[in-house]
Amino acid sequence: MPFDDDPELTELIDRFVTPGNRYLELLHGNYLAKPEQELAQFLAELIADAHAISDEEIEVLLSSEWRSRLTAGYLIAAAPREQLVPQIGQLLIESQLVYAGQGYCIALASIGTASAADQLTAYLDRWLPKIDARGDQGWAMAALVSLDEEGGTNFSDRFLGPSGPWATWCQAHRDLDGQVRHTRALLKSLGAAR
Repeated sequence: MPFDDDPELTELIDRFVTPGNRYLELLHGNYLAKPEQELAQFLAELIADAHAISDEEIEVLLSSEWRSRLTAGYLIAAAPREQLVPQIGQLLIESQLVYAGQGYCIALASIGTASAADQLTAYLDRWLPKIDARGDQGWAMAALVSLDEEGGTNFSDRFLGPSGPWATWCQAHRDLDGQVRHTRALLKSLGAAR
């Protein structure tokens, strides 16, 4: 992943994205399959980096390619930064890069505010009506359901139900319960490591 034309980005990628193939471990939440001791070490390093990185450095990562954006999302989730909610919400809605949205959804669910829920619902409002579009709808729906469960809210209710937009979009091909369990496990791992 050479970014020779941007030394700041190259340094940030070398520091936060590529060590130990971090971005590959974050992709799809692969890190959850690590043995307990390796998982604890992985999460400790992620949490330490989440506290070490500045908002400005996160914004540089968010302006790059999918690996950096995915990692930035998890760094935000590991040390929630509510001030970045509008930016990551906008990036989620734009859906410009594959896989990056996973990190945005985990970050928004981890932040857990009404503003974060608004960003997830805005994404779902835009992308669930596009029946043929397969992006981060599952991640966003699971993030919203998890946010509701954690906060005692009901933002996801209007999407669910037999005739709701979620049912129409997934046409019974998407296991929301499984995605919610996976999202919960990711959020729990990050919360326990903080």
